[in-house]
Amino acid sequence: MAPIRNAVHIPGEQYFPVLFGKIEAKELFALQSDKAEAMITQLLWWTRALKKARE
Repeated sequence: MAPIRNAVHIPGEQYFPVLFGKIEAKELFALQSDKAEAMITQLLWWTRALKKARE
């Protein structure tokens, strides 16, 4: 397991309006895009580093 510092947390007060159809999911995802990008960047870095270490 590799430590990834960034994460995407969606609190209930943001998720429940989507669940009940009051807002579109894309509006919620727009709020989380910067955090998601940082998390994916770290995940890809670890993927490459660990793959290289296994060679």
